[in-house]
Amino acid sequence: MEITSSSFPNKKDIIYRDDFSVHDKLTFRQWCKLFSLDIDQLCILFNVSKPTIYKYIDVSSNVKLRKPIIICCNLMLTFDREDAERYLFQRLSNTSHPWPSRSPIGC
Repeated sequence: MEITSSSFPNKKDIIYRDDFSVHDKLTFRQWCKLFSLDIDQLCILFNVSKPTIYKYIDVSSNVKLRKPIIICCNLMLTFDREDAERYLFQRLSNTSHPWPSRSPIGC
């Protein structure tokens, strides 16, 4: 699969805003949508279980988003688009859930 600039359809909407960062469940969901990631890809990317990811994206859950996840998300926001795409493609391409997702998590 060739990586193209269209891999991140929503990237321009959020990524270049200086005020956007992941700090809670809602911004985490926005980040997931921005990077076109689904539940299975998040499990692989962050090495956590599906139930944990579901708790992280469920805004009504009392479980808070953990700091290491927040830091990783915000670090990815500092990457150039091409570097972020390359990282996600390399990390997820040899799995049964290749990136980008056809049904990413929405806001």
